[in-house]
Amino acid sequence: MIKKLLQIVVALTFSVSLYAQVKDSIQSVKRENPILYFELFGGVSATRYFGYTGGFELNYQYKKSLFSFRYSDVKGLAKETETPLVIILILPDFYVSENVKEYALLYGIRNVKQKTSFSISAGISHNYLTKTLKDSEGNFYLRSENYVGFPFEANMKWFASKKRSKMIWDILIPSGGVKLFGSISERSFIGLGGTFGIGFNKKY
Repeated sequence: MIKKLLQIVVALTFSVSLYAQVKDSIQSVKRENPILYFELFGGVSATRYFGYTGGFELNYQYKKSLFSFRYSDVKGLAKETETPLVIILILPDFYVSENVKEYALLYGIRNVKQKTSFSISAGISHNYLTKTLKDSEGNFYLRSENYVGFPFEANMKWFASKKRSKMIWDILIPSGGVKLFGSISERSFIGLGGTFGIGFNKKY
Protein backbone atom coordinates (compact mmCIF):
# COMPACT_ATOMS: atom_id res chain seq x y z
CA MET A 1 0.00 0.00 0.00
CA ILE A 2 2.75 2.41 1.00
CA LYS A 3 4.68 1.47 -2.15
CA LYS A 4 1.67 2.32 -4.34
CA LEU A 5 1.20 5.65 -2.55
CA LEU A 6 4.85 6.49 -3.11
CA GLN A 7 4.48 5.64 -6.80
CA ILE A 8 1.40 7.87 -7.04
CA VAL A 9 3.19 10.74 -5.28
CA VAL A 10 6.22 10.40 -7.56
CA ALA A 11 3.99 10.28 -10.65
CA LEU A 12 2.02 13.36 -9.54
CA THR A 13 5.22 15.25 -8.71
CA PHE A 14 6.68 14.42 -12.13
CA SER A 15 3.43 15.42 -13.87
CA VAL A 16 3.26 18.76 -12.04
CA SER A 17 6.92 19.49 -12.80
CA LEU A 18 6.47 18.60 -16.47
CA TYR A 19 3.33 20.75 -16.71
CA ALA A 20 5.15 23.71 -15.12
CA GLN A 21 8.02 23.39 -17.59
CA VAL A 22 5.64 23.21 -20.57
CA LYS A 23 3.65 26.16 -19.26
CA ASP A 24 6.82 28.24 -18.78
CA SER A 25 8.04 27.40 -22.29
CA ILE A 26 4.66 28.34 -23.78
CA GLN A 27 4.62 31.61 -21.84
CA SER A 28 8.17 32.42 -22.93
CA VAL A 29 7.16 31.89 -26.57
CA LYS A 30 4.08 34.04 -26.11
CA ARG A 31 6.12 36.78 -24.48
CA GLU A 32 8.47 37.10 -27.46
CA ASN A 33 7.73 40.53 -28.83
CA PRO A 34 7.67 41.58 -32.49
CA ILE A 35 10.29 44.07 -33.69
CA LEU A 36 8.08 47.09 -34.24
CA TYR A 37 8.97 50.72 -33.60
CA PHE A 38 7.95 54.27 -34.44
CA GLU A 39 10.34 57.18 -34.89
CA LEU A 40 10.44 60.91 -35.55
CA PHE A 41 13.29 62.38 -37.53
CA GLY A 42 14.56 65.77 -38.62
CA GLY A 43 17.62 67.41 -40.05
CA VAL A 44 19.17 69.46 -42.81
CA SER A 45 18.51 68.64 -46.46
CA ALA A 46 19.19 69.84 -49.95
CA THR A 47 16.96 69.82 -53.03
CA ARG A 48 17.61 72.50 -55.63
CA TYR A 49 17.87 74.68 -52.54
CA PHE A 50 19.35 74.13 -49.11
CA GLY A 51 16.72 73.60 -46.39
CA TYR A 52 15.44 71.24 -43.73
CA THR A 53 13.27 68.12 -43.40
CA GLY A 54 11.05 66.62 -40.72
CA GLY A 55 8.94 63.49 -40.70
CA PHE A 56 8.06 60.17 -39.11
CA GLU A 57 8.51 56.49 -39.87
CA LEU A 58 6.85 53.21 -38.86
CA ASN A 59 9.06 50.12 -39.03
CA TYR A 60 8.47 46.36 -38.78
CA GLN A 61 11.26 43.79 -38.91
CA TYR A 62 10.89 40.08 -39.76
CA LYS A 63 14.13 38.14 -39.34
CA LYS A 64 16.60 40.54 -41.03
CA SER A 65 14.07 42.09 -43.43
CA LEU A 66 12.88 45.60 -42.58
CA PHE A 67 9.58 47.04 -43.88
CA SER A 68 8.98 50.77 -43.45
CA PHE A 69 6.48 53.52 -44.15
CA ARG A 70 8.07 56.98 -44.25
CA TYR A 71 6.50 60.43 -44.37
CA SER A 72 8.85 63.33 -45.10
CA ASP A 73 8.17 67.05 -45.28
CA VAL A 74 11.08 68.54 -47.26
CA LYS A 75 11.49 72.31 -47.43
CA GLY A 76 13.93 74.18 -49.68
CA LEU A 77 14.71 77.79 -48.78
CA ALA A 78 15.44 80.58 -51.26
CA LYS A 79 16.62 84.11 -50.63
CA GLU A 80 13.88 86.66 -51.24
CA THR A 81 16.11 89.61 -52.19
CA GLU A 82 19.76 90.29 -52.91
CA THR A 83 20.77 91.22 -49.40
CA PRO A 84 24.32 91.63 -48.05
CA LEU A 85 25.51 88.67 -45.98
CA VAL A 86 25.90 90.75 -42.79
CA ILE A 87 22.22 91.76 -42.91
CA ILE A 88 21.11 88.18 -43.67
CA LEU A 89 22.86 86.94 -40.53
CA ILE A 90 20.98 89.52 -38.44
CA LEU A 91 17.63 89.44 -40.28
CA PRO A 92 17.25 86.22 -42.31
CA ASP A 93 15.63 86.95 -45.67
CA PHE A 94 14.46 83.51 -46.84
CA TYR A 95 11.18 81.88 -47.86
CA VAL A 96 10.11 78.30 -48.60
CA SER A 97 10.64 78.02 -52.34
CA GLU A 98 9.95 74.26 -52.62
CA ASN A 99 7.97 71.99 -50.34
CA VAL A 100 7.92 68.24 -51.04
CA LYS A 101 5.59 65.93 -49.13
CA GLU A 102 6.79 62.35 -49.56
CA TYR A 103 4.83 59.14 -48.83
CA ALA A 104 7.22 56.20 -49.16
CA LEU A 105 7.29 52.42 -48.78
CA LEU A 106 10.73 50.95 -48.21
CA TYR A 107 12.29 47.51 -47.88
CA GLY A 108 15.71 46.89 -46.41
CA ILE A 109 18.08 44.85 -44.29
CA ARG A 110 18.63 45.52 -40.58
CA ASN A 111 21.41 44.09 -38.45
CA VAL A 112 20.67 44.16 -34.71
CA LYS A 113 23.20 43.86 -31.88
CA GLN A 114 22.73 44.14 -28.12
CA LYS A 115 22.38 47.93 -27.94
CA THR A 116 22.74 49.10 -31.54
CA SER A 117 21.43 48.43 -35.02
CA PHE A 118 22.29 49.40 -38.57
CA SER A 119 19.89 49.31 -41.50
CA ILE A 120 19.80 50.30 -45.15
CA SER A 121 16.58 50.56 -47.18
CA ALA A 122 15.19 51.64 -50.54
CA GLY A 123 11.76 51.71 -52.13
CA ILE A 124 9.19 53.74 -54.00
CA SER A 125 7.31 56.91 -53.10
CA HIS A 126 4.55 59.27 -54.15
CA ASN A 127 5.58 62.92 -53.92
CA TYR A 128 3.55 66.13 -53.89
CA LEU A 129 5.57 69.23 -54.75
CA THR A 130 4.50 72.83 -54.13
CA LYS A 131 6.71 75.52 -55.63
CA THR A 132 6.56 79.18 -54.64
CA LEU A 133 7.44 81.29 -57.67
CA LYS A 134 7.82 85.01 -58.24
CA ASP A 135 6.65 86.88 -61.34
CA SER A 136 8.32 89.84 -63.01
CA GLU A 137 6.45 92.26 -60.73
CA GLY A 138 7.68 90.56 -57.57
CA ASN A 139 4.38 88.82 -56.73
CA PHE A 140 4.44 85.27 -55.37
CA TYR A 141 2.28 82.44 -56.73
CA LEU A 142 2.11 78.66 -56.21
CA ARG A 143 2.50 75.76 -58.63
CA SER A 144 1.96 72.09 -57.72
CA GLU A 145 2.83 68.75 -59.28
CA ASN A 146 2.92 65.03 -58.42
CA TYR A 147 5.64 62.55 -59.30
CA VAL A 148 7.13 59.17 -58.36
CA GLY A 149 10.44 58.84 -56.56
CA PHE A 150 12.84 56.18 -55.35
CA PRO A 151 13.60 56.85 -51.67
CA PHE A 152 16.56 55.48 -49.76
CA GLU A 153 17.98 55.72 -46.26
CA ALA A 154 20.61 54.38 -43.87
CA ASN A 155 20.12 54.33 -40.09
CA MET A 156 22.33 53.87 -37.05
CA LYS A 157 20.33 53.44 -33.82
CA TRP A 158 21.07 53.11 -30.12
CA PHE A 159 18.54 51.64 -27.64
CA ALA A 160 18.23 49.94 -24.25
CA SER A 161 19.55 46.38 -24.15
CA LYS A 162 16.90 45.26 -21.64
CA LYS A 163 13.41 46.27 -20.55
CA ARG A 164 13.56 48.70 -17.67
CA SER A 165 10.38 47.56 -15.92
CA LYS A 166 7.26 45.49 -16.46
CA MET A 167 5.08 48.55 -16.98
CA ILE A 168 5.25 51.38 -19.50
CA TRP A 169 8.80 50.60 -20.70
CA ASP A 170 7.51 47.30 -22.09
CA ILE A 171 6.08 49.17 -25.08
CA LEU A 172 7.79 52.57 -24.85
CA ILE A 173 11.46 51.58 -24.99
CA PRO A 174 13.20 54.72 -26.30
CA SER A 175 15.86 54.91 -28.99
CA GLY A 176 17.96 57.55 -30.71
CA GLY A 177 20.02 57.57 -33.83
CA VAL A 178 21.39 59.12 -36.99
CA LYS A 179 19.63 58.94 -40.38
CA LEU A 180 20.94 59.56 -43.89
CA PHE A 181 17.91 59.89 -46.16
CA GLY A 182 16.95 61.00 -49.63
CA SER A 183 15.15 60.27 -52.87
CA ILE A 184 16.10 59.92 -56.53
CA SER A 185 13.53 61.56 -58.82
CA GLU A 186 12.97 64.60 -61.00
CA ARG A 187 13.18 66.54 -57.69
CA SER A 188 15.89 64.56 -55.92
CA PHE A 189 16.90 65.44 -52.38
CA ILE A 190 19.31 64.22 -49.73
CA GLY A 191 19.51 64.92 -46.01
CA LEU A 192 21.17 64.07 -42.73
CA GLY A 193 19.56 64.25 -39.32
CA GLY A 194 18.72 62.65 -36.00
CA THR A 195 15.95 60.30 -34.89
CA PHE A 196 13.99 59.63 -31.72
CA GLY A 197 11.80 56.55 -31.46
CA ILE A 198 9.77 54.30 -29.19
CA GLY A 199 8.85 50.65 -29.46
CA PHE A 200 10.58 47.27 -29.69
CA ASN A 201 13.92 47.68 -31.45
CA LYS A 202 14.82 44.01 -30.92
CA LYS A 203 13.43 40.84 -29.34
CA TYR A 204 13.49 41.29 -25.56
